[in-house]
Amino acid sequence: MIKIAFANDCDQMTWAGYQYVHGVLETLGLPAGDSFWLFSPEDSDMALFRESTARKGTNHDNLLGALKEGRIDTLHGIGAYGRTPLYPAIDDIKRALDYLDSHGIHIRIWSNHGSSNHVHNIAGQGSRTYQQGDLPYSEHYILDAIKDYGVEYFWLSHRLRHTLQEPYRTIVPERTPSGDAIQTFTRYAPSWTTNAWTMHELITRRSLEQAIANEQNVVFFTHWGTRGKENDGATAPLLRRDGMAALALLAEMQTAGQVAVVPLTELLDEEANKPLEQEVRRIGKTCVQTESLDLDNYYKTQFDREKISYFSDVIHALGLTGGTLLDAGGGAGNLCFPASERFTHAVCMDTNQKALDTGIRVAHALQIDNISFVPGSLEDKLFEKELFNVICARGVIHLVEHDRVLVLFNRYAQKNATVLITVNGDGFYQHAIIKKGMNAENYSRLLWNTFHRRVGGTQVLQNYLTSAEDHQNILRTDRAEILDRIMETVPTRMAEVVRAYSPELKQLVGTHCLRHLCLCASQLGLDLSRQQQAAAQAAIMPETNKWSCHYPEEFLETAKHAGYSNCLWRLQSFFGRPEAADPAPDYEEGLLKTWVALLIK
Repeated sequence: MIKIAFANDCDQMTWAGYQYVHGVLETLGLPAGDSFWLFSPEDSDMALFRESTARKGTNHDNLLGALKEGRIDTLHGIGAYGRTPLYPAIDDIKRALDYLDSHGIHIRIWSNHGSSNHVHNIAGQGSRTYQQGDLPYSEHYILDAIKDYGVEYFWLSHRLRHTLQEPYRTIVPERTPSGDAIQTFTRYAPSWTTNAWTMHELITRRSLEQAIANEQNVVFFTHWGTRGKENDGATAPLLRRDGMAALALLAEMQTAGQVAVVPLTELLDEEANKPLEQEVRRIGKTCVQTESLDLDNYYKTQFDREKISYFSDVIHALGLTGGTLLDAGGGAGNLCFPASERFTHAVCMDTNQKALDTGIRVAHALQIDNISFVPGSLEDKLFEKELFNVICARGVIHLVEHDRVLVLFNRYAQKNATVLITVNGDGFYQHAIIKKGMNAENYSRLLWNTFHRRVGGTQVLQNYLTSAEDHQNILRTDRAEILDRIMETVPTRMAEVVRAYSPELKQLVGTHCLRHLCLCASQLGLDLSRQQQAAAQAAIMPETNKWSCHYPEEFLETAKHAGYSNCLWRLQSFFGRPEAADPAPDYEEGLLKTWVALLIK
């Protein structure tokens, strides 16, 4: 169930209009606050004071009572100066805030108001023309004062959405020119002119159903003190029949348990306390939910709870922070999203343009602007020397020539930078093939490439054949036994890994091995049976140094040769929460599944 809150700007609101609208809302069971001004030289009903604290507004007592009761929750700028720009000095603004405090009134929400006469407005990171409220060198600087008073949430003029079709992040941190970090929030309205007579355009079944589908809490932006563009019919009721019907629809959907209408502070507090990873998961899932299930499995798994939580855990477990992070082969940016809170800039690089487009879309919805999405391969020379504080590559190093990529990463890294590489071990593929029935053909070929590399390549296998008294004795070996037989001639650690393969896996990899041995025998001019000749023709030539898996000792030795000063490794579960369905996530029948190399330049 999503939550809805109203954020009303009190423009042209009379006290009678305020009582009327809130009477209707209370009758329908729709809680809502409202806004007020500190000052109004023209003596608005919704202002405590006129041009200074020395002169109380005509409606001061009624307004003060509503503020004490918590029925008004938002400070709509410092004052209403549309026609009379008589600005109070900062000391008088502070006196007004102290006056509120002395009556136990603590307003936590600010919304910008009005035209260019309202110089106390705050621009934040939005476009700035007249706004001076967050410029510390201006005489109209008030940000420190209102923050010290207790304002926590700020609505700035660029934080308005006109559609609920796409999900978005409601609370977004911004940095002001004064260096202050403020929490800004987004409001929704189909247009800037939403008012009491266009309530039926704001609240529609279609817009509410879109929000529900996106699991999107919504702040409705209203001006229910005004009737229309020209404010026609000043004696007519503020809410017409279609506006009443729209509010009744909202009440009906609340009764049905589809939405909950809550005070604005409650909704903003909930949004502010959401971890970023929760919003990444919600928005990412929504952004890809229209993708066909037949597309790359990537899109169905990248935004689930475990993956996002794990990436966040890695960052926190290692205390990763600093200037710039590179996630090489980062897909849709799942590591970069949690990193965006701890790094000045994050770069997601991947060859999959659709994944990058997804990441861009999610970043836009999250209103995160310090992530770049760059198309490219790990083997491309895309970046300058000594650019990154942290470099990550997760589950992709097996696709490339890892020794070459390690050299490139060393080039990109600043001195003392951390390079974190998630590596698939032999157990990952045994688990995928035997337990999950996944990609047996491709994964067995990868393990064959690995075996070929570990034993020293084709030349070693040819020497193995020619050194035998009878090459046919080797070629007739059962495919499930050929790996163990060759392992008798290689270092112990390598032999231990291969001998831990399951019988089914040995058969799959052994098939590739026997075909390659038949090809070697053919190239050496040795006698072959017809069956062996057919096997030679079916042989798949292994790739030299890619499409391969690694155990820690062999990978870290390559890293040392690439110039890293400190090389160590950790189990993947060291960094986060193991999957609840897997009681032993790091090993498969004694074989390492996935592990993490930690390299320091």
